[in-house]
Amino acid sequence: MTTLILPQVNGKDSYTEINIQASVISAETACRKASFYLAMNVGHLLRATNPRLLLDDDLLKWQLDVILTSPQGGTPQQIGHMFLAASDGSVLFADELMHTLTALDNAPSAG
Repeated sequence: MTTLILPQVNGKDSYTEINIQASVISAETACRKASFYLAMNVGHLLRATNPRLLLDDDLLKWQLDVILTSPQGGTPQQIGHMFLAASDGSVLFADELMHTLTALDNAPSAG
């Protein structure tokens, strides 16, 4: 049995037990693959954490938080999400991810 978090109902998470038979990569592997992709394609201070397995539009996928770390050891900051196909770990919506992260990089800083 797999528990999936469905959209919130009346401000509370709704949990439903469903049976899914599928071959998927592990959460640990999803984090490694996503962090490697970020390091090779975006920047070495980014990593992926907090994997959540989602079923959406008949597609099993991992959703991961994209975290910006600091070489000075500051507090890591969540700057977005990314998605991987649960079956093989391929990056989904790569163009949108790059657009979002590039927009953040080019945003004027306060100060």
